[in-house]
Amino acid sequence: MTLKELGVKYHTDKATHGYLDIYADYISKTEFIINDLLEIGVRTGASLRMWAEYLGRNVSIDGVDINPDCKKHEIGNIKVFIGDQTDHKFLDTLAPQYDIIIDDGSHVNKWTVDSFNYLFPRLAKGGIYILEDMQCSYQDLQKINVRDKWSGMTLVPAIPIQKRETIDNLLIRLSYRVDQGQMDSVHIHKGFIVIIK
Repeated sequence: MTLKELGVKYHTDKATHGYLDIYADYISKTEFIINDLLEIGVRTGASLRMWAEYLGRNVSIDGVDINPDCKKHEIGNIKVFIGDQTDHKFLDTLAPQYDIIIDDGSHVNKWTVDSFNYLFPRLAKGGIYILEDMQCSYQDLQKINVRDKWSGMTLVPAIPIQKRETIDNLLIRLSYRVDQGQMDSVHIHKGFIVIIK
């Protein structure tokens, strides 16, 4: 089955958002065997099950979520780690390196950038880092009440004010790193950003 077909099978919103054909294209172009994938944001576990079937049982599929209920989605080669995506001590308990990292977590720009800054050095050379649902980077998170929208957000004490320039500044810094040969490329798509190390 294609990645998109698996996304539909497991009812992940990545399929309805139109991300998966593009993700599959990036994955097909990797020049190494994918051994490890990390996804921040587990929720129903649908995406982790999709990745596990698509990449195969020999690939470690790790999920991170702040909600302890997500631990129930562990099965086979899927492991779920419960913690805050910005807690560096917690992130240090994860694998030392990943081939693919996907941030589908809080969608809070400040936390997305903090996680990226800490985890990107642990991405394999040539690996793929994806920042999902960038449409949220423009939203006033207090007005849309994300605590009702995303269950894990009820477990954080305070949500920072959302500033789009946090993402814009990251993109500027990444463009410098590409220019200087410190990483391969940055690709902006509707709804997500793909960074190749």
